[in-house]
This record gives sequence, structure tokens and C-alpha cells, in this order.
Amino acid sequence: MQSCLRLCAVEDAARSTGSQSCWARLQSGESLAATSPSASSSAGTKMLSPSKVSLRQRQLPNAVLARIKDRGWTQTDLGSGVWVEQGRRLAALCSDSAAPAAAGCRALQERLQLLKLLEQQSLPQGLEALRAALKWKCSTLEHAYACLDVGNRRNCGGISLLDFSGAMALLGLDAPSLCGGREAAAFAAIDGDRDGRMSLPDLLGSSAPAPSWCSTRSSGSGAKVEDTDGTAVWVLVVKFAALSSWFAIPPLLRQRLRSLPKAQDGALLPHTDRPETPAAGARTVVTALAEGAAGIASHGAVARQQVTDPVRQCWAPSEHDLEALEEELKEEHFEKNSSVRQHGEQALSKSDFFRLLKDIPPSGIGDDPEPQSLTRAQLAHIFDEVLARQMEGMAQSGIAISKGLTFKSFRFALLKASIVMGLHFRGLVNDAIDAQQI
Repeated sequence: MQSCLRLCAVEDAARSTGSQSCWARLQSGESLAATSPSASSSAGTKMLSPSKVSLRQRQLPNAVLARIKDRGWTQTDLGSGVWVEQGRRLAALCSDSAAPAAAGCRALQERLQLLKLLEQQSLPQGLEALRAALKWKCSTLEHAYACLDVGNRRNCGGISLLDFSGAMALLGLDAPSLCGGREAAAFAAIDGDRDGRMSLPDLLGSSAPAPSWCSTRSSGSGAKVEDTDGTAVWVLVVKFAALSSWFAIPPLLRQRLRSLPKAQDGALLPHTDRPETPAAGARTVVTALAEGAAGIASHGAVARQQVTDPVRQCWAPSEHDLEALEEELKEEHFEKNSSVRQHGEQALSKSDFFRLLKDIPPSGIGDDPEPQSLTRAQLAHIFDEVLARQMEGMAQSGIAISKGLTFKSFRFALLKASIVMGLHFRGLVNDAIDAQQI
């Protein structure tokens, strides 16, 4: 007990002087695995062993807390260490990267800035951390809502779970890390009026408050958002479709304004000028237009179609997130469900394809009529179309896989299914399909 009290006293005394040093070291990529999250670097302060660090970060037993209070001690906030721990993992990703200054690592550095902000504001995981992250990313919650409304469905009662999941990934934000639960649970918590969709009042917190964190929410019409395995698969699929689309198209086309099936709100989002956020690209549309007028064809053709989309400009996804999603989708779903092996490569048959995607149309995602319009017949047509393209593309090599979809073709089929469900992410998926070669 005495050791525990001395440990708390030493760390609490060092917290105020060491927090800035901690985040500076994390952002520089230095590992903090063997030190306390708040250990001071000043002379005279001893570094704590990993075992004591883990003791300090864990919640103390109730019996120990009672004895501490009896002796006149009060418990300090032990929960803020979650952001430091997430920062450690991100710093490790940057240190493992072969090129720390690459774009992917810059996205991680930006996320470290967000974690530092959450730590400084002493916010626990939950809705307030999510709202703070959206404010930091988009300047206001109103503008954040416009960035989350990737399907431009303002007349349809709000944003669906799948829109929310994909948009958060494109913004470079991780909802499970911010809220401490899966996307469906976070979405259910923020859906204050319990109608299965997120409206602007829900995001602002001005709608009827949710009673508690839960995995199932229903409206009077019976619409539900359930945190089930089937829901988790579709959330994973949509996030993968959104991020893979972003990185599959040329950088100059990633921020372009594309004609959408529904009328757009013409209001532009203000530029969020944060010194830690690097510019998206050195060449602007104005420069490209000027070169096009001067007869420089290399950028003139691009300029004619490159009118920037204010929402796409706010997107800054992480390539590390895409790699993690691709690994999970491939190892946990594609490889475990594929029953075909041809020319040494695994492939999904049509029955494997349906088994992997589980419920069709997707269930447990709320009252969203567009994703619910996906039928087995449409998905079977997509499978046949993509398989035919796969065989045609492999014909020249003389090794054509005809019994099922490879992982590359499976990804293309997911993009096609996303379009049918209305999850085009402001035309980003359409651009990826145009650029895709099987």
C-alpha cells in the first residue's frame, strides 16, 4: 500500500511538467514503451519500470481505493492515459515506416496532434471526444456534418451508419478509438432521437438525449441499428471501399467536384488552417487552368475536370488505416470464406461471395432505404460481370481464373455494390471504378 501511494505521488507531481515533453517525444517518433506517460525528464525524477507504469494505468481495486480514501487521499484522473497509449502505438507505426516523412506518416502525425488535444482537455473516450475531433478537423460541427453527409442525402432524414463509417475513415478519424466501441455502438449513442439516422441536432447534442450506450436502438417505425457480426462486416466493407477508392485514383482527381445524382448545397466549407496540417498539393486548380490556357496540355486536360469539392478537400485518410482494413478483410473474411483454389490463387465462388457478405440486403444498419435496395439478384449480376472482366483481363497471360473472384476482383465487386447502395462518397467510388483495371 505504501509503495502504491508513493508511486501515485511521484507520477502526479511529475504530470504537470512532463506532459508536453511526452507528446513532443511521441511526435518525434521516440518510443515511450519503458517510461511513464507523464514521467518528467528533469533531473532527480526516476524513470518508472514497465510494471509500475501498467499498475498506474490500470484501475485500482475497490478495496485499495477505500483504504486510500480513509487515509485522506483522493484519486486523480487515471483515464486520460488512453490517448497517450494510442499515441504510443501511432508513434511506433511512424518509427517502423521506411520513410517517416511520407504522406502516410504525416497523416499519423496529424492524428497525434488530435490525441494531444484530447489529452490536454482531459476528455474521456465517448461522444465528447468524437465531437471534439470533428470540430478540430472541420472547424465547426455544422461543417463536420456536411463532411459526414457523403451521400448528400439532406432530404432523407439524416446520415446512415454506413455513410458515417466511411466518412469518418475518409476524414482520417477512427470512431472506435475515439468512442471506445465499434462504429455501430458509437452511432447508436450519437443518435439522440433514436430514429436510426444521425441528424445535425443529434451531432450537436440538441436532440432528445440517449439514455445510455447500447448496441441496439430502435425508432417508433421499427428501424434498428444493431452491433452484430453482419453489421460489422458491412461497416468493414464500406470503409475499405471508401479508403481504397481514395488511394486508387490519381492525387489530382481526389478533391475534384463530381456531378452527383442529387442537388448539392452550394455553400463552401471554410479552409481549416492548422499549422500541423500539410498542404494537400503544391499545384492548385488555378495554376492548372493557367497552364491549360497557355497551351500546356499536361495539366490543361486535368483542369477542365478538376473543380474542387469543398467536402473532399477536408478528407485526409491514412494509408495505414487502409492497410489494416485490407489485412483484416483479406485474412478474416476473404481467405476464410474462399473455397476455390485455381492456379495457386484463392478465389471466391458465388456462394462464398454471398456467405461472406451475410445479410443481403444489409440488415441492422438503420432505416436506410438505399442500402436496403441491394438484392441478391443485383449482387449475382455484379459477381458475373466482374468475373467476366477478370477472365478477359487474364486472357493474354494464358492463366485465367474462371471459378471465382480473386481478392483484387472482389474489391472491384464491392465498389460496384457500394454504387448500387448509394454509397458513392461524393462520386469517389465512381472515380475509382473508372480508374480500375482488372
